[in-house]
Amino acid sequence: MVSTELSRRNARNIQLVLAEECHLNHVVDPAGGSWYIDWYTRQLAEKAWALFQQIEKQGGMQAAASSGWVAKQIDIVELKRARDIATRKLPITGITEHPDISEKKLDKTAPSRIELRMAAAQRLSNWRKTQTPQPALDLLVGAVRRSDIAAGDLTARAIAAAGAGATLGQLAAALRPPGAEPAHVVALAVHPFDEAFEALRDASDAFAARHGHPPRVFLAGVGSIAEQIGRKTYAKNFFEAGGFEVVAREAKYDVDSSAAEFAKSGTKIAVICSTDKQYGTCVAQLAPKLKVAGARTVILAGNPGAHEAAYRAAGVDRFIFLKCDALDTLSSLQRDEIVSAAA
Repeated sequence: MVSTELSRRNARNIQLVLAEECHLNHVVDPAGGSWYIDWYTRQLAEKAWALFQQIEKQGGMQAAASSGWVAKQIDIVELKRARDIATRKLPITGITEHPDISEKKLDKTAPSRIELRMAAAQRLSNWRKTQTPQPALDLLVGAVRRSDIAAGDLTARAIAAAGAGATLGQLAAALRPPGAEPAHVVALAVHPFDEAFEALRDASDAFAARHGHPPRVFLAGVGSIAEQIGRKTYAKNFFEAGGFEVVAREAKYDVDSSAAEFAKSGTKIAVICSTDKQYGTCVAQLAPKLKVAGARTVILAGNPGAHEAAYRAAGVDRFIFLKCDALDTLSSLQRDEIVSAAA
């Protein structure tokens, strides 16, 4: 990744903040005396050692990787992490929490990776022409065939051969015992934590490029501003994480004025925002009015609990609340918007 002026500025300022505001450069041991860090370090060491022992039971890292055991262990962790990110149990600042819906893509010239790769290959080729790796490779092959080879000697000889210009292919062939089959390992896929939500944001940008604005939702508040603000703040953060433009106005509303405001918004998704106490009386009245005013989807901000059936009967299609599957909800709503806009 090519750095930009902004990325270099941030990298520099982080060091300045740590030194001049946190004064970490004046502390010999910032974690000294912290029981929590001592405990956590011990937990990390014990779990790491247990993992190393499991790898040894597989026959070593090469055997563990070749059998798919390593990939399986990673998949288990990634699956749990993906579920936690989707439900926002594991927040990602700037992505699933406090997103900036108006942020602009970085305007920078992408390097030609083909030219960079060709230049690097040419430099390596020129360097290898001046090297004579065969003597070092012969020593490595001889060490592999010995039964009394000392611990660490193979590694040392492999490093020496690499320094003499041996390629990875030559090193792999030299390290393979006579008659042994070469190892075949499927490369592990790399998945950034924010991959799924970034895909939503990219789809939203593509939607905006075609239609002049990103997918939109309207926050239909009921009651005083104080009664609306909690759920409206939650809903705004929720939908902006998926690239939705949130349409809302801060004012006191009753059922009729909220439905009328939605009708003027031009959106097709309405999110009812108020308190649980207000929901007891307003949902049954407001949800049908929102549907009549043109809402394709009516959403309630809050966990419905025992009232879910009654709210659905009134016309509520979805519910958003802490630990709900935000990724699934946002993906479904975005698809609905794309299909509706294309119709």
